[in-house]
Amino acid sequence: MKLSAIEAAMKFVNYTFPNCDIALLAGESYKRHFKSDREKGRPVLATMIVEGKVLKDKGQVQELKDIADNFIKQGPEPLTIEYINSSRYFMFNLLDDFVDERNHAEAIVSNRIEFSSCTGVWLKS
Repeated sequence: MKLSAIEAAMKFVNYTFPNCDIALLAGESYKRHFKSDREKGRPVLATMIVEGKVLKDKGQVQELKDIADNFIKQGPEPLTIEYINSSRYFMFNLLDDFVDERNHAEAIVSNRIEFSSCTGVWLKS
């Protein structure tokens, strides 16, 4: 009995890399993940594709890398007015907390992480 592509890939990974933590068989499903990443503001999969090392290519990797690179360049979804207004309030509170913080180095790191989520640009994962 012939295995499906997914079954064959799973069998190969399980046999060849029994200690593997993650294995991904992409194909068209990357589009669904890109949509989710855009909504979250974090281009995780696209960054992995663009920065990843090619282990095997039958002539399609560069096209996928170009698609991922264009996706990253497009940026996240535009911010809504509601999000901008709530972010203003949130940033004011961060600044207020920073002024009151005794450990300024720790506050800078904490506030940098929180502030970056309010800017409308991709967040680094």
